Amino acid sequence: MAEFLEKLFSLAGKTVLVTGASRGIGHTLAEACAAAGGRVYSLARSRSALPFAAGGVNYRSCDITDDEKLSDLCAELSARHGSIDVLVNCVGVSLGADPDGHMNAFEETVAVNLTASYRLMLAVYPHMRAKGGSIINLSSLASRFGMPRNPGYVASKGGLAMLCKGLAVDWGPEGIRVNTILPGYILTDMTQKSFDDQALRAERQARMILDRWGTPADLVGAVIFLASDASSYVTGADIVVDGG
Repeated sequence: MAEFLEKLFSLAGKTVLVTGASRGIGHTLAEACAAAGGRVYSLARSRSALPFAAGGVNYRSCDITDDEKLSDLCAELSARHGSIDVLVNCVGVSLGADPDGHMNAFEETVAVNLTASYRLMLAVYPHMRAKGGSIINLSSLASRFGMPRNPGYVASKGGLAMLCKGLAVDWGPEGIRVNTILPGYILTDMTQKSFDDQALRAERQARMILDRWGTPADLVGAVIFLASDASSYVTGADIVVDGG
């Protein structure tokens, strides 16, 4: 039984693409997928060298808003390894509302969180069709509940969650599973400012059953489950990881 479970949750032999992997959640999940045996490529816009070599992760600098470069990269990986088996999409921004009522922050947030995420899924789709695969998008609890002063984030994350359900229906017959993880408050560089606001932190933490903010490591279990054969009959699902 132990050997069966180890194989069930293994990513050995799978080519895994992780986006938004230069820091925070994406960085942690890329290393976790490699530790589970995956052949991991991590994408981020940053061109700086990252300490991934020791963790078995191959870093590539790529702007996922560039259709041509993204398509070329996916084709290269597929040609080299036969397919892309897993996509873990961690790309996201949270810009808040424009104080002057303009659309700039809203449009940029939707462009990254929703439009670029769809572009990414379309890029990997042809390279999963041969034998199926798993697409995992990081959305947010904001996809279910309103968040103040951040309309672009709420709209984009809600749209992403529903987009994944639609693609799960469209691509399911080809063996491609599309699922979404909805994290609660996870302490990263992006959330550090609100975490440091003691009143705001206390207000948010009061609603958490486990009485603590999460860390990127708290998302590892859900991602490995969805990336591996352990979730072979799971698609179109929202996996909530929010401490209750």
